[in-house]
Amino acid sequence: MALYLHDGSVGGQATWTEAALTAGVADGAVMSPFFTPQVPRPRNPSGEDYADRIRGAHGEVIFDSTTHAVTLPGVDNWANYRTWSLWGGPRGDLSTPALVQEHVARVFDHQTALGTPHLTPTLTLDNPIGPSADSAVELAEEGRAQDHDAWQSLSGRRGFWLSPDLDAYVGSLVSLRAPTWFVTVVRDTMDYPPDTSDLRQTAAVCRTVQTLARRSRVVLCQSDLFGLPGVAAGADSVGSGWHTKQRVCCPATYQQNDPTQVRRQAEWHTFEGLAARLHNSVSDILQRNDATRANSLYRGTVSSATADLRHHHLGAVRALVATVDSAGSSPADRVQALRDIYEFSISELDDFTRRYSRLFQQVRGQHIDGPLGGLEAYARAEGIWT
Repeated sequence: MALYLHDGSVGGQATWTEAALTAGVADGAVMSPFFTPQVPRPRNPSGEDYADRIRGAHGEVIFDSTTHAVTLPGVDNWANYRTWSLWGGPRGDLSTPALVQEHVARVFDHQTALGTPHLTPTLTLDNPIGPSADSAVELAEEGRAQDHDAWQSLSGRRGFWLSPDLDAYVGSLVSLRAPTWFVTVVRDTMDYPPDTSDLRQTAAVCRTVQTLARRSRVVLCQSDLFGLPGVAAGADSVGSGWHTKQRVCCPATYQQNDPTQVRRQAEWHTFEGLAARLHNSVSDILQRNDATRANSLYRGTVSSATADLRHHHLGAVRALVATVDSAGSSPADRVQALRDIYEFSISELDDFTRRYSRLFQQVRGQHIDGPLGGLEAYARAEGIWT
């Protein structure tokens, strides 16, 4: 079980990552060429330096080539990416077997130099049938050909997860016998909490994870609290962070920030007992009316210090993942563990709605109803919802 910190564009990324690893609220870091250069650049340590700092804080280091973001619409944050020289031809060109082989070889060479596992690149898919899906399989097979123990990646947008051909495609990937799968749900926008109203998508992700987890370890990348249904389905780890780009994968994740736009970070409090994140104004309502109950659900004393908020969020996500993962290998037991968490949250949030404010109903709608509904849809289809 692990919580990984994804790479990001916020200043102080390396220092904050070290601090989180040292504090024991995270287990490793996933480096991306979009955010960490191969050679030092202003305000950016080199990949080698970043890897050394992560290991110095006793964290696991992973280099994800993030090839699945290269062809997303509007991606333009290439300054760091260009320093890695990951392509034998034009960026994104996998039109021949030689170009596929060269891209995988270059990715693996960098991973070897950094001392990280060989994580095979992939493409983001809109459909499990078609040229892109075929190219993703070619990448996966080339990765296994170059290293039989290579980790594999799977990345898809909404159409991919909802396709009637999804199960057959995922079934074909199982034959790769990868020790670890990195699975990414690519969303349309950078909204957090993400839109989880389509229960079919959550159920499809869970079904996919269950299939892959029969033979492999599965990590739900950039998923944060919303990776918990996947953990119930068999994943043992999620990716997270303190910035939306670390918690949500979408085209905007890899677009340049507007330097003229002033962004004021709101203050958010993550309540482990609710499996939800509350704006400080909503948290204050609870604190004013029932501080004892608030502190019990928060699992600690609420602090406004930025570092404390970062660490508390990561610790809460990690604890929730550990609770579900500790339910054992039985999908039914894991589903029940997460169901218990969600149903307790609903009972508490509904009570707060009656007593204090309808804002707590909004929290339920954003954090609990969609994931629980998707979990139920998956579990009922598998015959493990009791």
